[in-house]
Amino acid sequence: MTLQHREHGIAPMPPKHLAQNPRLGFPFLLTCLVAILLVPSYFERPLAGGLALSMVLSVLLLSALYLVAYRLQELLIGIAIAVPLLLTLWWDTLLPAPWNVYAANGLCILFIVYIGLLIGRFLFETDRINLDMILASICLYMLFGLAWAFIYQLIEVGHPGSFKVAEVEATHLESVRYMRSQFAYYSYVTLSTLGYGDITPLTRLARSWSVVEALTGQLYLAMVIARLVGLHISHDKSGNS
Repeated sequence: MTLQHREHGIAPMPPKHLAQNPRLGFPFLLTCLVAILLVPSYFERPLAGGLALSMVLSVLLLSALYLVAYRLQELLIGIAIAVPLLLTLWWDTLLPAPWNVYAANGLCILFIVYIGLLIGRFLFETDRINLDMILASICLYMLFGLAWAFIYQLIEVGHPGSFKVAEVEATHLESVRYMRSQFAYYSYVTLSTLGYGDITPLTRLARSWSVVEALTGQLYLAMVIARLVGLHISHDKSGNS
């Protein structure tokens, strides 16, 4: 609540995006992000696990669009990115290899950045701590990890051997989808600075992006904690005044 609103006793206008989110918007988005990590692990064959991951990613796209549907302009931008993304994600022969991987991963990164910016705007414009804000913070953190997973796959496809990853006997399509799930695992391990060491970056480019992700994760947590503490102190002061 701003100083002007408090002086005149006027209730602040809620942000006209995401704070007016559709019911169950953030919980469903968070469920999809968790499913990206859990679902592929229940399939032994790389192709089956990759297909499961593609299905969860598709549902994630729809749930993210559901979140931004409050404003028509934001929804149309999201659809403009999501439609070609779904085509490249499911129609593997739409472009020749490796351009199909470049297009799919590039569009995934663009879409995640777009949704992440909207969620970030919501986090730093809302003026009170509630369940939506907490869930939005978690979703944005997990979106960081997902974006970096696609970045790592782009690095590996562009420069084979950039990472030490366990090899499997698979076709090109199976290998691409297998790497996607493996790099999702590596990304979240790096984001949380666990560093198990079973997947390791070997080239300077791969190591640089890994370091940037680890730093981003820690800085983001510090910023969110500072934001929550600031809102809590502000709420206490306004409540006592």
